[in-house]
Amino acid sequence: METLNQTSSYKGTITEIHTLDDVRAWFEELNENFGLSWHPDDPFDWGSYTPADVAMAAHLDALMDKAFEICDAEGVEIYKVGLEVNKPLRRAMGLGTDYMDD
Repeated sequence: METLNQTSSYKGTITEIHTLDDVRAWFEELNENFGLSWHPDDPFDWGSYTPADVAMAAHLDALMDKAFEICDAEGVEIYKVGLEVNKPLRRAMGLGTDYMDD
């Protein structure tokens, strides 16, 4: 049975990130591909069984490393960026967003 999170199913178009806006756009792409099942601290090696899965997981992990670097350089918490980007998806799914109000 194929899992929803299979890394090779990623259909994102962003291959590089250089700015905070790029990070936000990439996080939106992650939402489109994986819903809320990703987290900045977690590797993308879910069910990496094929060479394509392993290669894509390594690519996504490298992008996340770059996202951390960019956020750190900008003095922005990567987790707040992720929560910001996830808020519309959480609303659409009928989930709470109260955590964003503090």
